Amino acid sequence: MPRVILGTASFASGYGISNPKSEADHKRAQKLIIAAQQLGITDFDTAPVYGIAEELLGKHLDKNRPNRISTKLSAYDCGSLDLIEESIKKSLERLQIDQIEILYLHDENVLFESKNTNLMQNLQHLKQVGYFTKLGISVYTLESLQNVHSTFPQIEVYQVPENICDRRISDSEFVKQICTSGSEIIVRSIFMQGLLLMDPLDIQGPLIDAIPSINSLIAFSAQNKMSRMEMCLAYAKSLHWCSGIILGVYDSQQLVDLVSADRSLPIGWEQLIEKLPINCLDPRRW
Repeated sequence: MPRVILGTASFASGYGISNPKSEADHKRAQKLIIAAQQLGITDFDTAPVYGIAEELLGKHLDKNRPNRISTKLSAYDCGSLDLIEESIKKSLERLQIDQIEILYLHDENVLFESKNTNLMQNLQHLKQVGYFTKLGISVYTLESLQNVHSTFPQIEVYQVPENICDRRISDSEFVKQICTSGSEIIVRSIFMQGLLLMDPLDIQGPLIDAIPSINSLIAFSAQNKMSRMEMCLAYAKSLHWCSGIILGVYDSQQLVDLVSADRSLPIGWEQLIEKLPINCLDPRRW
């Protein structure tokens, strides 16, 4: 079963379409971090762009536990060896750790920009120095996953979007190639940044096209006496090809509820839960 990874993007103010748009609550984040450790979660996913998430992890994580913290490198910081090293050092300082577990490239496009011809060489050098254990990348589409995998075999971990209403990766035969190649796949966006958990009446703009899919999820969940959150998690846990699931939750109670949930996917879900339309799949375009 995939391991649970606590995502820290929700620590940033207003992250996610359904989260309250207010200043980050330090106490809420602290309780969430402490609850994660009490539940046995040792993996954490963060990034410098997630507000003060790195600082909060550094302050509240119990350093006596075997924590594995992954963070990300922005497109700007990929410009030179010095910028990459400076970004990593700042993250290590904020996190109060000696080594990053997985250093992700936050933007897949940086690998293909002409100005970054030495990017992979620089990253490999800094990995050998010992700044991080594995090199990863965050992608948004199946096409990007295929392109990066075929062009850059040095990438060891792929962070991909996948959920019960967006099954592009799981439906592809290509995912088997990645797993057999020795690379690792981490799944994020299992709630689609909260979209799958919203009241359809609150959905506006272009995302109204997602309402039929969400209504089908609501109906099937109710029919099987499960919450939508439980249904989304059950789907993610069923993905045999992924090694980890990033859980983005708002508070500690949500995390406790999710970790304690042990329901499996009911029979017939594939036929009755509709996939999201293409125009609703990329949060960057919302």
